Amino acid sequence: MESCEEIANKYFPKETYETKVYDYVDTCVIDFRDKSLTSDVKDIVQCDIRCEVEEEDYDECVKECEENVVLATTGSIEIDKKTGRIRSSTIPVNCSIFYEEEDWEFGFSEKKERELLSKLYRLGCVECDIGWMHPHEFMPHPTEWEEEPAICYIHIKSSAEGKCLVPDVLKTLETV
Repeated sequence: MESCEEIANKYFPKETYETKVYDYVDTCVIDFRDKSLTSDVKDIVQCDIRCEVEEEDYDECVKECEENVVLATTGSIEIDKKTGRIRSSTIPVNCSIFYEEEDWEFGFSEKKERELLSKLYRLGCVECDIGWMHPHEFMPHPTEWEEEPAICYIHIKSSAEGKCLVPDVLKTLETV
C-alpha cells in the first residue's frame, strides 16, 4: 500500500501543485493548490484594484483579499488508502470549463454542468455538487452584485469500492 505522501506526489506533482498531506489509519487527506489556478483567480479578482479604502486600510485590504484567494484555491481530497476511492472532496477548478458563450448566465452553462456531472456519475462519484465564488466575495467587506464567478468547486465522493478513483477524476477534469 502506498503512503499518503507517495499518493500526493503521484497525483499532485510539485511543479504544478502545493500540497499538505495528512496521514490517518485508513485514509489520506491531501490539501492541494494548483499554482496556475491561483494565478488565474488573482488576475480575475484584482485585489489591488478592488480595494478602494482609505490609504491606511488599503494594504490590509489587499493582504486579506490575497489571503482569501489562496484559501479559496486550496482544495481537499480524502482518499481511502486501501482502495484509492474518494471519500469526500472539494476540488477547485477554473470556471471556464463551464463556459459556453450562448448559455453564459451567472457563470454557468447548464449543458456543460450536466455533461461534467454525468461523466463523474459514470465514474461512480455521487453527491456531485458544483459551487462557486464571485470576485467580490474575496474582499474583507464584500458588497452584493452579480458578476461571473472567479472560481468554481466540485464536491464529490465515491459510491462504492473501486469507484470514483482519484486518477480517473483528475483526468476527467483535465479533459473538460
